[in-house]
Amino acid sequence: MVRGVRQRFAASALNYHALRVLGPRLPRLTGGWMPWLGLDRYPALELPGPDWVRLRPILSGLCGSDMALLTGRGSAVLSPFASFPATLGHEVVASVVEVGPQAADLRAGDRIVLDPLLGCVPRRIEMCVFCAVGKPGLCLRTAEGPFAPAPMIGYSRDFPGSWSEEMVAHRSQLHPVPAELSDEAAVMVEPFSVALHAVLADPLQRGEDEPVLVIGGGALGLCTVAALRMTAPESDITLVARHPSQRSMGERLGARVESDPFEAAV
Repeated sequence: MVRGVRQRFAASALNYHALRVLGPRLPRLTGGWMPWLGLDRYPALELPGPDWVRLRPILSGLCGSDMALLTGRGSAVLSPFASFPATLGHEVVASVVEVGPQAADLRAGDRIVLDPLLGCVPRRIEMCVFCAVGKPGLCLRTAEGPFAPAPMIGYSRDFPGSWSEEMVAHRSQLHPVPAELSDEAAVMVEPFSVALHAVLADPLQRGEDEPVLVIGGGALGLCTVAALRMTAPESDITLVARHPSQRSMGERLGARVESDPFEAAV
């Protein structure tokens, strides 16, 4: 039974070298066509276990890691820990379609955001030292167990990401979205959590006015400014950003902004 369509990225040594040479220029040369990114149909996805959930993506983000993969700017050093062809997409707000019997606290129609990490718990293997203390982002066993290697959903041939009409995820990866949060805000939860994690790794204390420099005004840079402003409202934040829209957003988030000096030198 065909359930829908998805975008799949096919990785190979030939593709990788072509991407390294042509990747950043190819979309302009071909009008956006990328031969290693294809649209295909897929069969109905089976729930891998009783504690898994079927999802229909509502909105999906385009992560910098996705762009690095598509344009050949990412290193191939971690390729043994991923599996292709893969359907990308790990920043997602989705609607629940079906739940396994051990995920019955969720209901069809619930909105969720996804923690895409595929650590020991969804892999159904004995937990490594990091997963045992709640740090699946450092999982030592992402190439083990019954499923294809991948550090997260979107980089595994067994688990299509959110650039598709359907995906599955383990209950432990799902977080309900409050009704008052829009889809557009919810889809930013995953990248914002990355920035917040960095800020909380060495947090400023409330009332502390220590100066902080954030270099880069992309999504993660702006999320870092927001996380700093939320956790340490008195901090003195300077944001270095390249584009006027980034500088404008940085000012709205409470940072003092400076232009990228490298841009002025070009």
